[in-house]
Amino acid sequence: LNLGELLNQQALFDIQFDPALGSSIEMQGMSGNNINILVDGIPVIGRKGGQIDISQLNLSNIEKIEIVKGPSSISYGTNSTGGVINLISKQDYKNDEFTFTGYLESIDVRQFNFDLNKKIKNQNFNLNLGQYEFFGYSQDSLRSKEWRPKKQNFVQIMWLSKISNNNIRLKSYFFNEKLLELGDENFAPFEGTAFDNHYITIRNTNDLSINRKTENYTLNTLVSQSATKFKRAQYSVDLNSNEEENTNNPDFNSEDLFAAWYFRSEYNRLNWDKVSLQIGIESRNDMVRGARIQSNRASTYELACFSKTELKLTPNIKGQIGIRIPYHSIYAAPLSPSLELLYSKSSKLQYRASYARGFRAPTIKELFMEFIDFNHNIVGNSELEAEYSHAFNSSIVYTPYQKNTKYIQIDIQGSLQYLNNKIDLAQIENTTGYTYFNVSNAKYYGLNTTIDSKVSESSNIRLGWNIYKTELTESLDPTTFQNISLLYKYYNSQHKFGANINLKYTPEITTQRYQNDELVSVKQEPFELINLNCNKTFIKLNSTVS
Repeated sequence: LNLGELLNQQALFDIQFDPALGSSIEMQGMSGNNINILVDGIPVIGRKGGQIDISQLNLSNIEKIEIVKGPSSISYGTNSTGGVINLISKQDYKNDEFTFTGYLESIDVRQFNFDLNKKIKNQNFNLNLGQYEFFGYSQDSLRSKEWRPKKQNFVQIMWLSKISNNNIRLKSYFFNEKLLELGDENFAPFEGTAFDNHYITIRNTNDLSINRKTENYTLNTLVSQSATKFKRAQYSVDLNSNEEENTNNPDFNSEDLFAAWYFRSEYNRLNWDKVSLQIGIESRNDMVRGARIQSNRASTYELACFSKTELKLTPNIKGQIGIRIPYHSIYAAPLSPSLELLYSKSSKLQYRASYARGFRAPTIKELFMEFIDFNHNIVGNSELEAEYSHAFNSSIVYTPYQKNTKYIQIDIQGSLQYLNNKIDLAQIENTTGYTYFNVSNAKYYGLNTTIDSKVSESSNIRLGWNIYKTELTESLDPTTFQNISLLYKYYNSQHKFGANINLKYTPEITTQRYQNDELVSVKQEPFELINLNCNKTFIKLNSTVS
């Protein structure tokens, strides 16, 4: 139903589920603030604690997801040190179409979705809307829930047209989520009342995309406006009448607004014999407004030029050189180069090696936060420098067997990344306050192996193993992650019947956690996930049940 559920089945990712804050992500040891998440090429804004809540990214209108592992700062800029995840909407509508999807789950989860497409000559008009609801879960009988009730509403309106060689898309997306923290009944003399906290997220993105494609080149241009609002409100509830009244307590009632303008245009030259070229420009303006920001408002501006050139050096060797020249309104943005070599001995064996420099710009909250109350004393640091990394990656792809549609393919990838100027929250000397500093360097290294095979016309098997370590400081044990996944897919085209078995095993994990303002090493028990699915398509009813 959402991006968190999907990625949680893959060995490459570690997903942390929080009953209040939502789902956060790690990829190859890099946390979510180093992973750039895009929808149709547009960065998703509104990070809480540096993370995007990926449970808010519904998949009802998503056709495919592209994943780039390792630094991608050349093409995608900040927050791309650990990789890029790009969700791509459905666009290939050929006829008038109406689809209804309903989903029910035994832990009180339900979702429904409507998708309507109308085609008029060379134009498509699409409306996609739906609702997700979770009624909460707890093992005790108290009013409060361990897993809080959540309700999401989403709607997308899209217009697609083709004029000559130009594909034009105009899209508007709206999303609303309400997370409800139910309070237990108050003690005497206030029995019969309780305090409820409402956490509301409102997202809106509007974008225009124009893609021109000829035999010689492509020209892709995108402009978008995004806004994300986080609201927190506390209500005093009369449990007898169910009436509620806002408490107006400033510690429990607040609002933060994130807004961004984004522009990107890239030109790709395709028809030269031994050279292909990409050159582009990217611009982004971010603004945050809220009570926890110094002067209640702050903004940053970024501008960058980027280029990639691919050269065919010999019949078996290709090279790619890239560079990004950025400007940032607050800090000195680092120049980012990249170099990649591809050696293809035959169709059965490919070897890649690459170097790239990545960077992450300090967020507006890290630069300008002012969060002071009886529990917090955190201020931003406008003199922060960008995090930057040196990353080395290599991979071998070997196909020992391939006949007709059957094959066996082995993919082994190794990565090593040095992250400098890592931004952490630390105590200000001789005070009780905290701020953000460039306090440490980190090292990430790991190995990712995948065996992918099609053993028959109807069966696919994929085995994945991922292991990596993170070294943050010399005084702590390295963070060690390891995942093993197995996927078996079966589909009988004659009877329109399919089945999937997905297993994922995570051994014991060593991580770091703050306890009493001190960073310590802790261990997490091993666990397994098993996902079983079967589906049947009924052609006469034009329906599928899974």
